[in-house]
Amino acid sequence: MEGFVGQCRTRAQKFMTGRALLAADNLLARMARTWKLRVRLNGSEHALLIEYQRDNGFETKSAAVRDMIRRQARYSRWKLSRRGKEARTEVELRTIAREILREHPEASRASLGYNMMKRAGKIVDAELIKRIANEMVGSR
Repeated sequence: MEGFVGQCRTRAQKFMTGRALLAADNLLARMARTWKLRVRLNGSEHALLIEYQRDNGFETKSAAVRDMIRRQARYSRWKLSRRGKEARTEVELRTIAREILREHPEASRASLGYNMMKRAGKIVDAELIKRIANEMVGSR
């Protein structure tokens, strides 16, 4: 990825004053915030890009790509917000299992797994919960 960062003044800009200098500074500021990215596409990806460009009325391919990136970023943020919590890690799930076993030492595998899922939240890996419950109850 190539980026244009920073500002520099040309020899002509050193002699500019007033509005011309402000306009040149604005241009340089915009250029400083602009990134140039080169991407290689295979034939099918290029065809999809052309189709997207045509369907959405973009004049240039770069405008179409920018729109696709914005849409994908918005979708990713939306997806994360819909999921709520991130999936719990194994260490967190083991800590939850230990707390449950401290409170209820006679818990069966099924009740331990159920209560772990209940305490962990919306997104949990059921296979990981099952494995931890088998290890914790089996180790007693």
